[in-house]
Amino acid sequence: MTDQPTAPEQAPFPTRRSLRLAEQQLQAARASAPAGRSASTVRSSPSPSSASGPAMRSARFTAVDGFRGLAILSVLFYHSGVTSHGLFGVDVFFVVSGFFVTLLALRELRKTGRLRLGAFFGRRARRILPGVVLALIVTVALVARFGTDAELGRARRTAIAGMLQVANWEQLAANQSYWDALGAINPLGQMWSLSITEQFYLVWPVLLLVLWLITRRRPAWLITTLILLTVAAGAVAPLLFDGTNSDRLYLGTDSRAVAFIAGAAAASVVAGWEARGRVQVARRPGAWLTLTSAALFALLVLASVAVTSYHDAWIYQGGLAGVAVIAAVLTASLCLPGNLLAKAFHNRFFVEVGKMSYVLFLFHLPVYWILQRLSGAAIHGWAMFGIGAPVTLLLSWLVHRFITEPIRVRPWSRAGGIITAVVACAAVVATGLYLPSLQSLPSTAEAAAMLSSGSGSGSSTPTPVPTLKPGVAGAAPRALFVGDSLAVDWSSALTANAPQAIGAESIAYGGCGILDSDEAVTATGWTQSKADNKRACWPWQANLRVRVAKNNVDFVVVHNGWDATKQLVEGQWLRPCDSAWKQRYTEKIGALLSIVRSAKNHPTVLLATDQLSSVVVDDKRQMRCFNNAIRETAEHEPDVQLLDYNAYICPKSGCRTKTADGQAMTSDGLHLTPAGGAAITPWLLTELAAAQPSAPAQPGTSTPTSTPAPTSTPAPATASS
Repeated sequence: MTDQPTAPEQAPFPTRRSLRLAEQQLQAARASAPAGRSASTVRSSPSPSSASGPAMRSARFTAVDGFRGLAILSVLFYHSGVTSHGLFGVDVFFVVSGFFVTLLALRELRKTGRLRLGAFFGRRARRILPGVVLALIVTVALVARFGTDAELGRARRTAIAGMLQVANWEQLAANQSYWDALGAINPLGQMWSLSITEQFYLVWPVLLLVLWLITRRRPAWLITTLILLTVAAGAVAPLLFDGTNSDRLYLGTDSRAVAFIAGAAAASVVAGWEARGRVQVARRPGAWLTLTSAALFALLVLASVAVTSYHDAWIYQGGLAGVAVIAAVLTASLCLPGNLLAKAFHNRFFVEVGKMSYVLFLFHLPVYWILQRLSGAAIHGWAMFGIGAPVTLLLSWLVHRFITEPIRVRPWSRAGGIITAVVACAAVVATGLYLPSLQSLPSTAEAAAMLSSGSGSGSSTPTPVPTLKPGVAGAAPRALFVGDSLAVDWSSALTANAPQAIGAESIAYGGCGILDSDEAVTATGWTQSKADNKRACWPWQANLRVRVAKNNVDFVVVHNGWDATKQLVEGQWLRPCDSAWKQRYTEKIGALLSIVRSAKNHPTVLLATDQLSSVVVDDKRQMRCFNNAIRETAEHEPDVQLLDYNAYICPKSGCRTKTADGQAMTSDGLHLTPAGGAAITPWLLTELAAAQPSAPAQPGTSTPTSTPAPTSTPAPATASS
């Protein structure tokens, strides 16, 4: 069907002869224009990716490239954590992608009467595959070297899903939110949007060809059809939104299609302008056109500033569609002559950044992640943007200049291209499936030896790491971790460094505690919505009940420092020093103890204190109230032990930031690095051993224990005040 030529005498678009004549007139107009006074918005140049067919030329709208360049810079700024505003940079990408792909396809249809789908997909593959294959393999290798086991597992899954172009659906299936509860960086957190884009590329050319064949005698019909499709696609999110499914709609292909289709509708309008010769050289600036474009751009900026979180309801009640339409109309207006805003977007820096925006988008999160991981400090915000953005720009320019562009413009035979693509995809899948952890960390024995020698602890008194008694099942005891992301880190540390000493598992979740609040706000202003809480946090009691019912859990370790953030409970904002917070905490800790005590083997509960200041809570008074509540519970409940993490991580000599061999303890002042996990393992084992009863409990018996004084364990870490 795509190889059948159209009937030229019935085509509504100009013939090749008229197009050649128009191009000659354009060149003559440029040649006669006064020096230094070119108001053209079009630069005609041969482009190997613009169409298929001999000697085909295309106009590239550099102002749109500049617009895209500004959009990617806004994404780099937003993801650095400077502000929670500025969410819609990705939406602009979607619109511009739909615009360019549709415009190129319509040009080919207009000039040749057909759309060669094989050539189209080949061009897309040459543009997409080199960058994404390189980014995925390099990123997974970096995570294998510097990340935690949990991060490596997540990166592996995302890499495979990204290569299969389903990363957004894999993320939803894994019950992962768009953005981490603490704003922590996911090095492959951009893959969801690239997968949506690739899904569009697979479907849209075929659909556009069908629409063109149906409406080709009436170009206005094609424009009208695409506008109606935009309206229909814009209704998807409002119809599906129920107040709790913001992640589903933010990551879903169906709810995001409106941006691509709006861009396609804009492209159909611009294609009509091209056919009528309206996209040529302006004799004077157009005031109304410039004002209109400026107003649209201002609306786009205001919409971005108005966003406080991607959970904001208005985004899914028409916001996605509204932003898509604004961006699409603005994109089309930038293609008209006489637009002074287009002249501003012609800025060479913006244009060049726009041309390599795809590579920038691929590599900015891996760069941000590795900077945060290697710094060992809470590098975020302006520091992250000031360092990460230039590094990303330099790296992306090198990749674009010397790898992706040479591959894209190189002539490929069909067989050679297919074989290369298959091998590249297989390499990514193999990396995701089989690349082992590349960390060079101290083993459990080495960490214990450092602890016993007092290395880096400021103590010369050896403190041996005890051996835990067998658990209720007769083998190594089992510890179940409940609470927030630090509880996840502790479970991962024991699994990675002491798998034979203790079996660790977790029902904890980042950004969760045990208060079952509606919303939570961190010290940085990040807000966790009710939808996220309901999905990720509220099920903790059901999960705990199922797990302890198996009667093989020896310890239930609770770290719920997240509950010290500002919590919205039944319409009231609570903090740990409030009596209402204490009442809520007492209620929830009572529910936890009731569930644990229902187990026949009666596991020991350990409640952990938290450090007095972090990226989550920086109010020391509130944290002291939180820690006091933990201590009071441990003092009054016979089967509850105190796990004084605050005393460990921040002794009187100053908070520990480095391990004995100088590696960072945390990645952001809170979450443990792999080296930090190895360093903390002996302390955790010591505390668990001290909490064990004199004899292991047997199923069907109850063995309450008294609460010993918390042990003070030196650690292989250095302190800094």
